[in-house]
Amino acid sequence: MSDHSAKKFQDVSIARLLGQVQSGSILSIITSLREGIIALDPELHILTMNPAAEEILGQSRWDLAGVPVCELFGEQTCPQDILASTLLSGRSIIDFQTTVQLGKGRLGHVLLRTAPLLHRNGDSLGLVLLLGDVTEVTTLRQQMVQRSGLGNIIGRDVKMQELFQLIGDVADSEATVLIRG
Repeated sequence: MSDHSAKKFQDVSIARLLGQVQSGSILSIITSLREGIIALDPELHILTMNPAAEEILGQSRWDLAGVPVCELFGEQTCPQDILASTLLSGRSIIDFQTTVQLGKGRLGHVLLRTAPLLHRNGDSLGLVLLLGDVTEVTTLRQQMVQRSGLGNIIGRDVKMQELFQLIGDVADSEATVLIRG
């Protein structure tokens, strides 16, 4: 099956599935997703969000309703240009990683996707922001980079990792250490 045929089949299958689902059930589908979904108005204020977004952000939809999205992300990391681009062009943005303020003052990393939110007549109602929490993955990646090197020395081999660990163990010692090999 060609890529085009597979895509067409997938679109038809999704359309058939949604045609069988009653309109009230669509809300159930959205609330059961693990990805956070945030609806923004054309001025980029938060309209609402699903429970996954509340969990990721550590804040309720009621507390964030009407808040400019850049307050959520912080002025330094707000993807305002990307969001405005989606509003103006009507094209989705896929997989943009940024930092966001999570609950209790923590900073986390999210992977964003945007999609225009359109009325049936084609008028823009704002946009939908999908976010996935990638804080743990990003933290693990950073730890791996730190563990695969020491200063300007990089080594991912098991023996080099053991050497880096040994150097860390004796770093507080005043003894002279000779490394051979």
